[in-house]
Amino acid sequence: CFEIAVGADPGNLDAKLGLAVALRGVKDFDGASRLYDDILKADPSNQLAYFNAATLQEMYAKDYKRAKKYLDLLEYIHEFESFLQGAASS
Repeated sequence: CFEIAVGADPGNLDAKLGLAVALRGVKDFDGASRLYDDILKADPSNQLAYFNAATLQEMYAKDYKRAKKYLDLLEYIHEFESFLQGAASS
């Protein structure tokens, strides 16, 4: 289902995210990792993609350095969005 959606609309980031989760579920970690990276190239503020990419790297690939990179970027984006929300409400 996600493969069909991505094939029909390669820009559909929600479908790519679903496909990445499905690939992780069938232990295609390289495929899932590539999709997370594609999502983050298209939407560098996608917090769910950062979290899922970090989880993949930590729990399955055992690449703790790469997992930390994703988590650090996630934290930065979260702090930046919080700053923007605070500035908008002032």
